[in-house]
Amino acid sequence: MTVYNLSEIIKQLKITCKITPIENYICKNGQCYKCTFRRNNKTFTTYFFQSIDNSQEVNICNIIASIITNCESLEYCKDFVDWCYNFGYKTIDVNAFEAFRECAVLRKKFVNFLGEDNYRKLLQYKLVMQ
Repeated sequence: MTVYNLSEIIKQLKITCKITPIENYICKNGQCYKCTFRRNNKTFTTYFFQSIDNSQEVNICNIIASIITNCESLEYCKDFVDWCYNFGYKTIDVNAFEAFRECAVLRKKFVNFLGEDNYRKLLQYKLVMQ
């Protein structure tokens, strides 16, 4: 049976997350969190920023959905130029390259943490929700 509920997939994969607000992070527009995921004997740490305009509770589902969105941006692009074209960036924009690089690093770490098959399972969840 295929499960398309993100919280059920997280439960199936036995992923846990410790979410810690970063107190000394100075930003008037929101809050930054350190998120340490655990699954089996692996850990994966990343940072999550939530805008002050977003009133949703910060939880593992919201964070993983955000990670999936960032990783997914690379799935249909063959390179940086294609990525820029798809997301409206100019290829000479240094900030665009930094965002592309950050997505690539995040994807590599997340796939290493989950394994390719489980990563694909999470991408299927995202595709069903669109």
